[in-house]
Amino acid sequence: MRMVQVEVESAKGRITFRREGRAVVATATVGGRTTTWRITGRTHEDQMAAARRVQRMLDGFRGTGCDVADYLRLIQALLP
Repeated sequence: MRMVQVEVESAKGRITFRREGRAVVATATVGGRTTTWRITGRTHEDQMAAARRVQRMLDGFRGTGCDVADYLRLIQALLP
């Protein structure tokens, strides 16, 4: 079994993560604006940067390690 797509919603917006080859494509809709970007996750720092971005978008504030860790685990689960 493997995860192919995950959707996360909050009061601020929604992000869909979709596995695409060796990357994850994130499509975020926040405040009526849609943004798409690729997460390659080559390094742990790349993965953390993506998790921080997602956390800020969905929660609306710069979170602590615990806030970001949940999004990091989700991204890591989708990466090949």
